[in-house]
Formats: sequence, structure tokens, C-alpha cells
Amino acid sequence: MQDSSFSRSGASNPRGKLVSVKLGLAEETLAAVERGSREFDMPVSEYLRIIVEGHVHGADDVARVAADRIRRVLRIGSELAQQDH
Repeated sequence: MQDSSFSRSGASNPRGKLVSVKLGLAEETLAAVERGSREFDMPVSEYLRIIVEGHVHGADDVARVAADRIRRVLRIGSELAQQDH
């Protein structure tokens, strides 16, 4: 059974469906952002989303959301964790 909380239905992010934003950046700024995203081996959009969410919601909240997602993938803290072993 597929976990719908990872689908692009709007449930993959606890804050709701992700929407696109058009953003104009100076070439020098974009180059720096691209370098940052490559450093962490992630797409520019994900890199910027983490930066923006960290600024708006705080680093601890961003870390909590990421940890919750990892726990769902590994089925930690659920009845399914015991069933899988």
C-alpha cells in the first residue's frame, strides 16, 4: 500500500501543497545559489525551500519536519515497524 503522505496531492508537506514561485535573481546571486545547492547535492528549488522555510519557521521546525518524514519512511514509531520485522 502506498503512503499518500508522500504523493504530490498536497499531503507531502505538513504546511500544505507546494506551489511554484517565479523569482528574479541577479546572475551572481543565482550562481552562488547553484553552488550552494551542488554542495548539498540537491536541486536549487529544494535548497531554496529549506532556506526560506528555515527563515520563516525556524531551523528547529525544518529539522523536525525532515525527521518526521524520515520516521514515516522507516516506519519508526508505528505499528507497521513491528509488522515488518
